[in-house]
Amino acid sequence: MIKSLKDILSSNFVQNIYFTKFHSLLRFGILCWGGARGELTSKILRIKKRVVRLIAGVNSRTPCRQLFMELHILTIVSLYILEVISYLRRHHQFVELNSNVQAYNTRRKRDIHIQTYKTDLQRNKHGI
Repeated sequence: MIKSLKDILSSNFVQNIYFTKFHSLLRFGILCWGGARGELTSKILRIKKRVVRLIAGVNSRTPCRQLFMELHILTIVSLYILEVISYLRRHHQFVELNSNVQAYNTRRKRDIHIQTYKTDLQRNKHGI
């Protein structure tokens, strides 16, 4: 779709189509699958790099790091981090801070408390 529209429309318009069709699909549900590693995210990243190269009109071997910055497009990892931070900001009342768990006055008292487990047995007991 992007490849065929690139010849007809301006790059700004093609970029708007990218944000409308492709970027919106990536943002949907990225909180659920964005932390996954391996084949899923690498496939999505390869597809995203291909689309960015098509929008920029460069060779398929061109590195994409600078292209992402020039087109103001976030990578998958950056998009995931942005969505997690936005989610925590919107739902901060449901987040437990270290100051609620411990009575010590430490410099990490305003950090989010992350429950740690020493064994898989404890982890499975809590449904993680």
